[in-house]
Amino acid sequence: MKVSTLLCSSLLLAIAITVTVLTFTSSTTFAAVPPVAGDLTGAAWSSNIGWIDLGNRFGVGYGVKVATTGATRNLSGYGWSSNIGWVSFNGGSETTGCPGGSCQPRIEWGSGGTAVKFMGFTRACSVYASGCTGGLKAESQRGGWDGFISLGDSNPIDAVAYGVKLDTKTGIASGYAWGSEVVGWLNFAGVKVVVALDPDPDPDPDPDPDPDPDPTMCSDGVTPLLPGPCLSGDPEAGICKNIPIAVQQSLNITTTSLPPNYRKTADGNCLCTAGYLLNAQYSCVKPVYTER
Repeated sequence: MKVSTLLCSSLLLAIAITVTVLTFTSSTTFAAVPPVAGDLTGAAWSSNIGWIDLGNRFGVGYGVKVATTGATRNLSGYGWSSNIGWVSFNGGSETTGCPGGSCQPRIEWGSGGTAVKFMGFTRACSVYASGCTGGLKAESQRGGWDGFISLGDSNPIDAVAYGVKLDTKTGIASGYAWGSEVVGWLNFAGVKVVVALDPDPDPDPDPDPDPDPDPTMCSDGVTPLLPGPCLSGDPEAGICKNIPIAVQQSLNITTTSLPPNYRKTADGNCLCTAGYLLNAQYSCVKPVYTER
């Protein structure tokens, strides 16, 4: 790669940027807000021009964003470098005339993955005569640099393969962009995308473990709700713990009320009312007394 023009370009840019940055910042305002889903945070590093800060943090009123939906998600906004000034991620007229392919800076999100690609171009606003769009400064003022920074390799058949990638689950970026001899390789390892969180990442498999009882049934879930009280009991054992369920059925004890002369105790057993005894067949009978 050619680096012979780096010192010359850097000196020319330093002079040009001083005017451009002041002009651009005087007419551009941003709102300082906390990062939200779609914001890019952190900074990318170049050994030639230092950090490009992507903003989106408290106290910093600028930043780069990415659309939060779609298979192709466009980038927008501005990054800041203390050496080359504002860097536009907006596409459109601000990146018109890029070296090749689609100029719009974007993430080819698809259905997500651990290494989806950044593509397109960003552009240093310092190459423009005013602001970040319109005519360029004279070539002698910008050292021949067009200001473009390529986020992904748009020429897959050459000898150099590069590009910025993103893990859509963690939001962590990696890889390099290329900004010709002026910027050189731009490392995105310090950049992160704030990804939207699953509103319920661990849903309760049983959101209603204790649903309201069926209004047509008693609480045992077996006995129909008929006029009269519901009797509590184990559906598997019937109403009365001490009487076999087959006998309960024969005595009609599985309805919503006990037969005459039966009563239920607090421990779940069924006994007879006063004046009756429970015989071996679990029937309530009056005792028969004989004189001896």
